Amino acid sequence: MTSRMDDSGAPQAAFRLASTPAPAEVDHIDGIAHYKADRFEQALVCLNRALVRAPAFASAYNTRGYVLQDMGRLDEALADFTRAVALSPDMAVFRLNLGMLQLKLGQFEAGWCNYEARWTGAAEYQAGQFGQPQCKLPVWEGLSASTPEQDKARAILVITEQGFGDTFQFSRYLPLLAERFRKVGFACADPTRRLMDWSFGDSVVSFTRMPATAGWDVQCAMMSLPKAFATRLDNIPATSPYLRAPAVARQHWRERLAAAAPNKLRIGLAWAGRAQHHRDVRRSLRLTQLAPLLQDPRVAWVSLQKWAPGDPRPDVPNSIAWIDWTDELGDFADSAALVSELDLVISVDSAMVHLAGGLGRPVWMLDRFDNEWRWLSGREDSPWYPQLRIFRQAAFGDWPPVIECIAQALKTMPNPRADALPAQTTRAAESTPVDSSTRAPGLLQGPALRIDQAMHHAAQLQGAGRLKEAEHVITAILQVRPDHAHALHLLGLVAYQAGQPAKAVDIIQRALAVAPGEAVFHSNVAEMSRQLGRLSDAIRHGERAVALSPSMVSGHSNLGIAYFDAGDDERARACHERALAIEPRTPQSLNNLGSIARRALDLEGAEGWYRRALAQNPQYLEAASNLGAVLVESHRPQEAAAVLEQALEQRPHFPEALCNLGLARLQQGRLPEAQGLLRRALQLNPQYDAAKVGLARVQAAIEKVALSPGSAPRSAG
Repeated sequence: MTSRMDDSGAPQAAFRLASTPAPAEVDHIDGIAHYKADRFEQALVCLNRALVRAPAFASAYNTRGYVLQDMGRLDEALADFTRAVALSPDMAVFRLNLGMLQLKLGQFEAGWCNYEARWTGAAEYQAGQFGQPQCKLPVWEGLSASTPEQDKARAILVITEQGFGDTFQFSRYLPLLAERFRKVGFACADPTRRLMDWSFGDSVVSFTRMPATAGWDVQCAMMSLPKAFATRLDNIPATSPYLRAPAVARQHWRERLAAAAPNKLRIGLAWAGRAQHHRDVRRSLRLTQLAPLLQDPRVAWVSLQKWAPGDPRPDVPNSIAWIDWTDELGDFADSAALVSELDLVISVDSAMVHLAGGLGRPVWMLDRFDNEWRWLSGREDSPWYPQLRIFRQAAFGDWPPVIECIAQALKTMPNPRADALPAQTTRAAESTPVDSSTRAPGLLQGPALRIDQAMHHAAQLQGAGRLKEAEHVITAILQVRPDHAHALHLLGLVAYQAGQPAKAVDIIQRALAVAPGEAVFHSNVAEMSRQLGRLSDAIRHGERAVALSPSMVSGHSNLGIAYFDAGDDERARACHERALAIEPRTPQSLNNLGSIARRALDLEGAEGWYRRALAQNPQYLEAASNLGAVLVESHRPQEAAAVLEQALEQRPHFPEALCNLGLARLQQGRLPEAQGLLRRALQLNPQYDAAKVGLARVQAAIEKVALSPGSAPRSAG
């Protein structure tokens, strides 16, 4: 929904009889012209002059409010919109602008009331693109106008309006209506209908055209539902997911993604909204502007950008892992099934944000400075979507810092398919050319590569697990540049991935000798040292990493694990709390806070942390195994077995899960099965003390059964 200035050129009543424009009217028109050219300061000069000349000029107050709002001066804008409404209370456009700013400021009660002026106050209404639904049914006025008993006997018809994103955002109210009314119908757009059926099933009857009124008692426009439910900031129905795709549809995309990007983060990308949107030029981007994100070799980018027939597709370099299946996405149900299998969606303010948010998927939004009312003011989160993170322009039209901030956040995002490898740096190496005289033999066939190109290729090989090939390319780089810190670091990661952590530490120490200020180098040495049992080194490098980069989530989390291993639970807890303060959805820290609670014998608290970790990343098998262990310790073996069996389906050779499932079977009295599981755990990890203890308990239980009265005699030996 687009607010508007009163920019038709028609002055207020006091000026309409003049044969030539009054000075205040001229100033007002000049102010509008400057505003439309994004010259806000010049617009203010003109509008201030207009209001000095005509203090009761309501349109000038409305226009100045619009300018001040886009400059971020919201309190002043609120005063101007309020003044415009007071002077001309019947002007719907003024009331709509006031309502949307009130909503942006969290003043929901007044805001929803004034938002009802959209039917005649919106720019889309003036353009003939929008109007109040033509339905003869009486309007349901909301919770305050009827009792639950009255509504339980009635059928309500909800009528969609505006864009697809609005449908996804406000369909959250349909289940609430289903609880209150005998029957709920939803007249929606065809591209959304199948997803509505998937999500709400028999509780909501969907239509793609207005049904006959027979059988329906009341109606409500979709975006009047927040007002009808007296929605405030503290009671927004934000439980997610409320949109859903069935398992069979998701399985199709899960298999496609597994084949196309087996070892990578899978991130959906939408960089432009509907071109017809009144503010599209401010909110949409070109794909080339997102180049700093696309360079991350850990990521397979999945295009979610739909195209009109005949539109040219973006020219994406072959070096970028790019997946475009948009031709196969017939409607939003197909898109929802694909999005449900992604690790993250990054999008401008478009329907894709609402789709991902309604599906409960993590979503990062690039938001313009003059953002829409629904994203409120000054917030990086949203009460509408708990898993949404907002990256907003700090200045009007300034996208590069937003993109850089996302690129930095992306570096700290764990890859659930990397099997807990240390973080990989994505910083580009220098672009020093490697000519044929200095290039190592066999580096790559064909033309000479620059070092940055060779580094990118090596990182791709390492990310794909082709370690020998990666080592070959890195060695060639180091023959040309022996002191190349990032090449040394990448070589250390290759050694680590090849099962040589001590060698990896030595190599990355060489990188640190060249570049001691690289936080990610310190963080990775810290984690590798911890795994080698060198806890003092782990803590020293971990502290250095977070001192160099206080916003590095993985640095704080890894340091917390090192402190935990050293037995310092207080410092460990503080590290994980700092990580979660930066990124509340960090599964590793949620999991490790569970382990801290478990060590303190707070099993209920531990279970809660582990479940939160799994809610953020259902593929986080360590958290699943830990949850299973806590359920065993809470004497809930059946629940534990269900969790652990699911984990073992994904990783059959997971010794911790095998051990914990063995202990669950012991509690269930299934002794031979418990014995087999614990033996398998010990075969995979002969030093696993918990499995040794568990196996001894099983053996003792078997012997006790054998010696009990009535049991068959044991054979000798």
